[in-house]
Amino acid sequence: MQDSKTFPDIVKQIPENSIIIFDSGYNSAENVRLIENRKCIGTIVLSYHTVLLDLPVVEGSFIETEKTVYGRNAASFYTPAQNIRGN
Repeated sequence: MQDSKTFPDIVKQIPENSIIIFDSGYNSAENVRLIENRKCIGTIVLSYHTVLLDLPVVEGSFIETEKTVYGRNAASFYTPAQNIRGN
């Protein structure tokens, strides 16, 4: 079963005042709506947000920016991975 399909069952078991941390396997518009009133930390699929590749980030550091992900505004922190562009 896909991670994104198990997310609703997992969220039901997490206390309301907890911060939900998840990876990109749980990303879907439905799941983001499910936790819209909760604090969360998640990863995004870079191929959907390629504009991040053009940010002036030095390897080993990060940059903070704002992104809208599935209609939710969020602070985003981007750190480049080695060879992300196949260099």
